[in-house]
Amino acid sequence: MDNYTFTVRKKDSGWQIILSYRDSRGKWRQISKQGFTKRSQALSASVKRDLLSKMKKTANVPENMKDITLAEFYQVFAQESKKTLTYNTLKNYRITIDRVPSLAKKRMVDITYADVVHAINSLNLSASSVNLSIAKLKVLFKYAANIYHLFPVSPIRDLPYVKDRKSKKITALTQEEFSDLLECMKNEKEEYYVICAIAGYAGLRFGEIAGLTKADIDFFAGVIHVNKQYGMVARGLYKIREPKTRNSYRDVPIPQVLLNILINYLEDRRAVRMYRRIFNVRESSYVNSRIKKYYPDCSVHQLRHTYATTLLANGLDVKTVSALIGDTVAMVIKTYIHYTDAMRKKAKKDVSRIFG
Repeated sequence: MDNYTFTVRKKDSGWQIILSYRDSRGKWRQISKQGFTKRSQALSASVKRDLLSKMKKTANVPENMKDITLAEFYQVFAQESKKTLTYNTLKNYRITIDRVPSLAKKRMVDITYADVVHAINSLNLSASSVNLSIAKLKVLFKYAANIYHLFPVSPIRDLPYVKDRKSKKITALTQEEFSDLLECMKNEKEEYYVICAIAGYAGLRFGEIAGLTKADIDFFAGVIHVNKQYGMVARGLYKIREPKTRNSYRDVPIPQVLLNILINYLEDRRAVRMYRRIFNVRESSYVNSRIKKYYPDCSVHQLRHTYATTLLANGLDVKTVSALIGDTVAMVIKTYIHYTDAMRKKAKKDVSRIFG
């Protein structure tokens, strides 16, 4: 639930805006401003920011947190989140702090909405990189507000993400290209070939593939049980950990072609001593370097896209596809909103069939 709300009402001969907010002790308080001739003036973004700034000054900040800088607060956040966030995720927070030096050494309680806007506008990065930084900053400030009460509410809660003007299209192989790639990968280490087959025929993420054990592959039921992933948890340290999200826990059906590949691979294969994994790989870069010998613009992750777009192109509904790849329906729609050529051709045929 939000920690504050804005309301407007007629007051005397004009309009008044009221900011109701919950303080650090959980009590509701109000700040107001009046004298506006129009309702829209009272609700303007500048007026709201002015009231939020006044509200911020009333925050009951703990003594030991009054002088903490953004960079120092990140260290607190990282220490308290290391059991729930992956090494790479925390690394992205550190990268974000490095990108905004004008904020990093500033006291958290002194940082304003305008300060963050100026820092973000100075970034000469792609829209996706800028938005990643905005997302990380939002989490840090929300954590500071909710856990340590540095503010009654995060001053950048309403900071918008930047719009990417470029039209993005995910890269996926056709089934003919995928079959050709698998033939080519037979010239490489067998485990690299099998990893590519699992990514393209079952849509698993690389970390999920790297974490697979023999117990995860149910030949009788014809499914792969996805219940963990393998990856870096600290610099140079790799471990088994929980899947990426709650949706990542799933059972993925194994098509017969992949079943045959797995049977041949596991027939006399010894498990990796650590965690009994069936693949002795830690990073996708090892496999990607081999893939790029044959398809320079492809990677293991692109094979996951290939799996998803192939299912969509052949008529599977979005909800089923999202369940199979371990993502949300919203994310599948967002990622695959641009049709592949195969999906476009099928759509053309379906429209002609429906409307005649």
